[in-house]
Amino acid sequence: MSPPPITGLDPELKYLVMLTRAGLKPLSRWEAGLDLDARVAIQRRGLAVDTVTRRTRLGRKVHETVFAKRSAYAGLYRKRYQGSRLVDSPADARFQGQLFGYPSCCVDAFIREPYTPNSLDSRDQEILFHWACPACNATPGLLRDYRRAQMIWGDHCAAPTGSRGLPRTWKSSGVGKVAASLALAASTAALATSVQNPHHSYVLDDGDRDGFSVAEEVLMGTNWHRADTDGDGTVDGDQLGASLLQLITQPAPWINVQDFAMLGLVTCEVCGEDVNMGYVVIENWLNGLSIQLNYIALHALENGCMVFSYRYCPWPCGLFTGQLDLDLLKRVLQPGILHPHSVPARAGDSDGDGLTDDEEEKLGTDPNSGGDGARLAEELLPIIAGLPRVEHHNRPYLIELEMDGVEQCEICGETFNMGHIDIVSPLDEMTVSVPYVALHMLAHGGFAYDGTANDGEVLPLMLRTVLTANGSSHWVTIAGDTDDDGLLDSEEAYFGLDPSIGDEDNTGRRDGREIAVRMATKISVLPEGPLPNQTHVIHHPTRGYYDCLVCGQPVDMGYMEVVDPVAGKSVDVPYYSHHFMELGSYSTDRDDLYSRVDPTQLGEVLGITTITGVNGATPPPFSFVSAPNPFGPEGGTRLRLTLPAAGPVEVAIFDVKGRRVETLFFGNASEPELVLRWNGVDGSGRAVAAGTYFCRVRIGQAVVSRKLTLIH
Repeated sequence: MSPPPITGLDPELKYLVMLTRAGLKPLSRWEAGLDLDARVAIQRRGLAVDTVTRRTRLGRKVHETVFAKRSAYAGLYRKRYQGSRLVDSPADARFQGQLFGYPSCCVDAFIREPYTPNSLDSRDQEILFHWACPACNATPGLLRDYRRAQMIWGDHCAAPTGSRGLPRTWKSSGVGKVAASLALAASTAALATSVQNPHHSYVLDDGDRDGFSVAEEVLMGTNWHRADTDGDGTVDGDQLGASLLQLITQPAPWINVQDFAMLGLVTCEVCGEDVNMGYVVIENWLNGLSIQLNYIALHALENGCMVFSYRYCPWPCGLFTGQLDLDLLKRVLQPGILHPHSVPARAGDSDGDGLTDDEEEKLGTDPNSGGDGARLAEELLPIIAGLPRVEHHNRPYLIELEMDGVEQCEICGETFNMGHIDIVSPLDEMTVSVPYVALHMLAHGGFAYDGTANDGEVLPLMLRTVLTANGSSHWVTIAGDTDDDGLLDSEEAYFGLDPSIGDEDNTGRRDGREIAVRMATKISVLPEGPLPNQTHVIHHPTRGYYDCLVCGQPVDMGYMEVVDPVAGKSVDVPYYSHHFMELGSYSTDRDDLYSRVDPTQLGEVLGITTITGVNGATPPPFSFVSAPNPFGPEGGTRLRLTLPAAGPVEVAIFDVKGRRVETLFFGNASEPELVLRWNGVDGSGRAVAAGTYFCRVRIGQAVVSRKLTLIH
């Protein structure tokens, strides 16, 4: 049924409504208030309407009416401008130009020099709502679509004064009749909820039943715990599917869509609808990427999901299933795949691309040309989306740590659980914590996040290291090491090793790496001294930290003395060097500050003279990992201890003055692994002040300490 005609409205307002209803303008603004009848008339066309009150420089109130097919756009405009003064800055021009659907080149040209002469016919310029720049490649296609929209809705909406008549027939240059029919259906898909859409029942790993799997929601930056992330009454699957379909059926100027209809039909297994068995090819001329999508895949998008199941029945009938490659589709359709969303700035970022200049230097990118941060986020996001959510021993995985509460993105208002995920690399024993709202921001190309409960930064280098770690992230190659096992050829004889064989005990680990980890482990379980007759450690912490250049973990700038009082020998081991030894290397990435630890000298003090460990016996396994660190009281820090054996253990928190703050565990550990959490409270449940604390683990007579940093 055709939509009812709009009557009683200003002709130019009718034209705006027509363009917005056709999807050519994401958001439109009428610079005046509207009465109830006019608002109702616009709402009947399927548009969300809102009024924004602003002030002139003299303080006089003015009213603006905005309307859009998606209420989120109107809400984004309202959030930025409600109660604000009228301004005309370049930043506002770009923000509004993106919302109003203007080509970015025209907006930038207008900012530099308004009303630069162009080659458009004056009647063509009059039907536009932006001034076309002289070299614009987008405006000709936009004009074609404006005329097409006028033809479709011409019987109901009068064209503005000055527009010329349009032909009654036109040839589609988009994806063809089959896909174009899907575009008409997609214009209403975002207005209906599909919680009970049968197509969604075929989607695996879709806990919130919105049609998109967890991995797909990570890629799109939506909340996989909540079916309607932005709270507009439309579940995420329907909303995202309609948005993607619109970008295909109404392609941007840099997107080429070729239509390949075929003589034959396939039948959707879910709803029974017959769909042409052909396909479309979508090409992005800017990045050179392309993707082929069957029409049945577009049918799946129309129904708010990425999976499809269909029958092809010449004889015998065959049942086929498939799934869209959302990561590739997103790359092909960019930019424009996600709704307008700014990214919080980071200090020390000259080009504003989300990476600091120091990070760009380490990544080998140009700190003076933008886009590198978004490209890195695009590289890392699919890896996160594909992580298993159960513990693994030989590959990165993620752990969900939800909290009883939600928060909103301060920029777009979408809602997320206020907890976070831990991304764990078991081979390198590293963990990075990422709030759910930070994942949302990552999907928009940024590493800084701003939520109502969490705000801060995800360190790009640390995130990349954890996601790509293979057990050698902290490995430092040294000269004079023929077999590349981390030991100099001259040191191998001390441990009874052959300098030409890198793994003499056939454990799959380099000899030097194996010995370094064992030495670091023994240092961690040494008792604190001074002691008269026992090898011990004396700590010399400072109030300063160095961030590990590999993983970003903050490490105390101080050192510890490893002392053998009987032999009268000692070796100073910086905490930074110990951090690298725990991960298998005697050298660090800061060789200008820390010289390489001599394994033979340290071996004499620790009594380690062979690859098999102390006195020929393999030392008991022990590890103590705290993450995140530094940490906030909302999520706390997770303490994971791998013990030499089940038995009596005490785990307690102390302040810098040595006063006990809280006892986390006291008793017999029934399992060799102990996992605890401290959220920054004392034994009475009171929150403690931000600062430095020590977690001390006592196993028999051995004491191990780890510095923890609590921030608010």
